[in-house]
Amino acid sequence: ILMKNNCRLIYLIIFSLLFLFNANKIFAEDIVIDAEIVDIKEKGDLIEAKGSVTVKDGNLEIKGNKAVYNKSNDIVEIIGDVFLYDQNRNFKASSNKISFDRKKNLISSFGNTFFTFLDKNNSKSILTIKGENSFFDQNKKTLEIKENVSLVDFQNNSTIFSDHLIYFKENEIIKSLGETKINFNKQFLILTNDISLEKNQRKFFSDEETIITDNFKNKFILSSFYFDIENKILKAQHLNLNDSEGNVLELKNGYVDLKTNELVGSDFNFKFNKQTFGNSENDPRLIGRYIITSKSKTTMKKSSFTTCKNIDGKCPAWSISADEVTHIRDKKRIEYKNTWLKIYDIPVAYFPYFFHPDPEVERQSGFLFPQFLNSSNLGFSTQIPYFKVIDNNRDMTISPRIYNNNNLFLQTEYRQAFKNSKLNTDFSYNKKDHSNSHFFAELIGDYEDSFYEIKLETVSNKNYLKKKNKKEKENNS
Repeated sequence: ILMKNNCRLIYLIIFSLLFLFNANKIFAEDIVIDAEIVDIKEKGDLIEAKGSVTVKDGNLEIKGNKAVYNKSNDIVEIIGDVFLYDQNRNFKASSNKISFDRKKNLISSFGNTFFTFLDKNNSKSILTIKGENSFFDQNKKTLEIKENVSLVDFQNNSTIFSDHLIYFKENEIIKSLGETKINFNKQFLILTNDISLEKNQRKFFSDEETIITDNFKNKFILSSFYFDIENKILKAQHLNLNDSEGNVLELKNGYVDLKTNELVGSDFNFKFNKQTFGNSENDPRLIGRYIITSKSKTTMKKSSFTTCKNIDGKCPAWSISADEVTHIRDKKRIEYKNTWLKIYDIPVAYFPYFFHPDPEVERQSGFLFPQFLNSSNLGFSTQIPYFKVIDNNRDMTISPRIYNNNNLFLQTEYRQAFKNSKLNTDFSYNKKDHSNSHFFAELIGDYEDSFYEIKLETVSNKNYLKKKNKKEKENNS
């Protein structure tokens, strides 16, 4: 009986060993490898598995076509259509190859990799990251991924493109190193370097120069970058705004509210498009201490405006300085308070208040931009035209011109449109030694298939046209 019992025990041991070496499921130090084929090598230190491989380590589950587990260094490698899922840490990943260092609790991927981070219930994606190589330290909860990285942040509706990105899951902080492109809310394209995103605080920031372009082709250039996502507020120490019409706004300590389109800044310099006032040789610009804009108006404090060419070291031939300048959008009007007209930086005329239409207005009553002329016959002069809309088909321009010798020249133009014709008249008066005046009129029209033009010109004396001809060449200051 003893012999029979010993034989049964030997058979049982042999059968158990054969089962362990040939079964498709291996248990080794809390790791479970399940596959169609399992091969144990090097005296049990190396386990190879092939065909529908599943590796389980606690709550971590990895699936692939092939797995190699090295017990000496406690590293398992899974190759081919790899899928990883960690229920406790709320993430999953797919790649061509994944290596799991069990001692360091480090997951590495090689080749194209796709990470998805889930909410606490593992039911909703909050973040996806694509890249080519990655290292995920599960102890520190830090993912580092390199080469052709794209991150989609569903919470903040933004996509980040980078070549080196680090995600600190514990603090919900994302850092992109080197050149970075961000598509925010499909409204803004952000180009920068070394940027951080604090997901919980909902803010971007970078100390590097940043360029932001919106859907209307307006471009922000910032010396540094801070963006409050929740309140859609953009801040920078130095900010340049290039709008779609070719105007440039430079300011310090810029603040932009993208919800309300409000902009606040100090020490500003607004450079108009050279074509704005009809002379591409000039440099129209507005500088001041403080600016605030909203949907309804723009207000500027301690401002100075000129269209003169900008020459280093030289003051403009003329400028208008005001304590406050306000651009009222619905009225399409620019208003000035406590204004001085300066000639070569010397105050010559004071206006407590005046206004004129903005440059986009084609027809509205108000002062027009002043003109400063230098005539070989009459010398330097200042002209501030006033445009008056009488009704839909009639208007006039009154243009007093003051010369540096206190000579006054008053010119008035009247225009009227009829059904098939239009009338233009031009009247002027000047008193210097003797009275000088002129009256020009022109009527142009068509009748049936005929075209006609009638002109009338009269002057007060024979020398008038020689001195006052409107076509006399004058140098615009």
